[in-house]
Amino acid sequence: MPQYKLLAKLIHYQNISDEAFKQALDATDTEYIVISSGNANVPYFGKNGYRLVSQTGNHLIFHYDLKERKGFELIDYTELRGE
Repeated sequence: MPQYKLLAKLIHYQNISDEAFKQALDATDTEYIVISSGNANVPYFGKNGYRLVSQTGNHLIFHYDLKERKGFELIDYTELRGE
């Protein structure tokens, strides 16, 4: 499951290849990564083309450009209102 690759990199600091990590981001439609400013992976994101878009006192927000955005259809609930 791609989620495990994301967690392995971000939480457990396991050595996941950049390509495998980006594939997991694409598979889960993850565009933004929020990590603690003290996370050991901060230099990784800066060196590998992730764009720092914002930061707070304790967190950094990086943006990843998905290879292909997956659209989804919104469910029409208007019939459930009973009008």
